[in-house]
Amino acid sequence: MIDEKSSAELKKLKMMPSLKEKRHYLVIKPLHDVVEQEFLNAVDKALIDFLGIFNYARAGPLYIEVRKDYILLSVITKYVNEVKAALLLSKAGRCVGVSGTIKKSRRFL
Repeated sequence: MIDEKSSAELKKLKMMPSLKEKRHYLVIKPLHDVVEQEFLNAVDKALIDFLGIFNYARAGPLYIEVRKDYILLSVITKYVNEVKAALLLSKAGRCVGVSGTIKKSRRFL
């Protein structure tokens, strides 16, 4: 049984930066005027329909910023082309630009 003192001394193991999966940031703009939630749902549905649930989970989309006129989406680098294809085929929105950092992706806004 672990006593309280030794459990406090245990350190949380962190993943080395070289082992983390690299991400790219996509700026997506809607094709017509929509409400934020409708735009978000349309993009999410387009990704799931095109990629399927399994590849959707592998792509790991994270919505960094959701606004009425754009979405900043983070995706694992291997799946950037698939995500762009899903958006193109669904007519949910269009990808304006892709960047490796959030700061540089702001130039597409």
